[in-house]
Amino acid sequence: MEINRNQNYLRLHHLIGDGGLLPISRSTFYNWVAAGKIPPPIKLSDRVSVWRKSEILAFIDKMEAK
Repeated sequence: MEINRNQNYLRLHHLIGDGGLLPISRSTFYNWVAAGKIPPPIKLSDRVSVWRKSEILAFIDKMEAK
């Protein structure tokens, strides 16, 4: 797998809630991940998960286009 050194990663608190990119609850977010609507997280450790910013922004663009 090729590593993109310029790739930004987001933690869950950057994605959901009042200050997040998506105005949805944690349970809705994880339901969408389970359903395949949102890409699965990258596990950095047992307690740390991140998502690629580019994939989340692509998801938002796709939802806006509907």
